[in-house]
Amino acid sequence: MSKKEAAFNDLVRKVRKQLFGKGPERIKTYFVDNLAVTILQGNLTPTEKFIARSPEGKEMVHTARTRMI
Repeated sequence: MSKKEAAFNDLVRKVRKQLFGKGPERIKTYFVDNLAVTILQGNLTPTEKFIARSPEGKEMVHTARTRMI
């Protein structure tokens, strides 16, 4: 991982933690031309994981997260 990717990943982790109280477990960033493509894994809090066990819960978590951004 380059220094640029590591710095960008740290920034993403910090912002996500500020917004949601938890940063992602894994982050991978690819820079393509003038774009940054970032893949985040392990974003949900334990409470969100519990709620998301049903289809309705998944929709609820998705809606709440989308509105927060």
